[in-house]
Amino acid sequence: MINKEDWAKKTFKDVFSIITDGTHQTPTYTEDTVNGFKFLSSKDVVGGSINWSKIKYIPESLHNQLYARLAPQRNDILLAKNGTTGICALVDTDEIFDIYVSLALLRPKSGFNVKYLVRFINSPTAKRQFNSHLKGIGVPNLHLSEIRKTKINIPPLPIQQQIVSELDSLNNIITKKKQQLTDLDNLALATFYDMFGDPVSNEKGWDIKLLGKISSLKSGQFVNASDIQSQFIKGHYPCFGGNGMRGYTKTFTHNGEFVLIGRQGALCGNVKIARDEFHATEHAVVCTPLVNYETLWFYYLLKILNLNKYATGAAQPGLAVGKLEKIDIPFSPLLLQNKFARQIEAIENQKDFITKSIVDVQQLFDYTMDKYFN
Repeated sequence: MINKEDWAKKTFKDVFSIITDGTHQTPTYTEDTVNGFKFLSSKDVVGGSINWSKIKYIPESLHNQLYARLAPQRNDILLAKNGTTGICALVDTDEIFDIYVSLALLRPKSGFNVKYLVRFINSPTAKRQFNSHLKGIGVPNLHLSEIRKTKINIPPLPIQQQIVSELDSLNNIITKKKQQLTDLDNLALATFYDMFGDPVSNEKGWDIKLLGKISSLKSGQFVNASDIQSQFIKGHYPCFGGNGMRGYTKTFTHNGEFVLIGRQGALCGNVKIARDEFHATEHAVVCTPLVNYETLWFYYLLKILNLNKYATGAAQPGLAVGKLEKIDIPFSPLLLQNKFARQIEAIENQKDFITKSIVDVQQLFDYTMDKYFN
């Protein structure tokens, strides 16, 4: 049992010396990445870290106007005020950049473990507080006044450091296991290219068929978010949405082995394999074979074809089933597909084992977060 009696009850106003947001001025972007300055918005804070890969740039003239107002520094915390509301990331660079109004900048006072603060902000406890204070109809927004009032329990500094160390250790295990999955995926992809060549250029001259002629494409069924459980409960079934597995539901829509295509959101076009009894939501397209093919071959084929490039829509990208059905597919002989599947089965078994171990460690991570922050 954790004794929290000596933990100080604070608000963000007590913990951070600066709580402000970025510019409200609509930015003009530049293609000049040499003389331009990086410009971050809430879209660039993903999964608790800054995604620098798709950063946009603003011209020096605009930067000179903005920089006098606000200068993010190393160990500042950037908090998404809308979009992925409540997700935050630690600034771990001395590089100069600017931020948009969709991000709040929090500058910790001395005497606090910055990583402890980041862990708390990304916890379900903080998320519940943020959600209860969202304002607005179209795009709900988190106001600075509400951020300042957010409550946080602060243990003594050695305990803060202990909590961070414990959570970092679990997170490092998850990261290493995910890298193992990536390495196995790359091995399988290399095997595919070796046997079938590049399916985009169809360098081996396989017969071409329309995707809609070899597989029936149909979206799943809607399920209320409140009916999806984050942890497994006996009698529930895996539930797959547009970005993969969402949790578990009381109902299932399919039974067997199918390839699923995510059809909604920034990650639309991602592919997964679902087996046995599962529920596919309306954001997942279920591929049901119309001709004989190996599921593993089909999965890696679609993965390499990068279906995301067929998405339309800027604010909420999506894939139209009618458009997917018209994609040309190089269809290799079934005997070769079977040979590929036999070679890949061992890799897939390893991936399944690692995936299950990730779920176990993630549950321990979630439990630890709840133990300290709830």
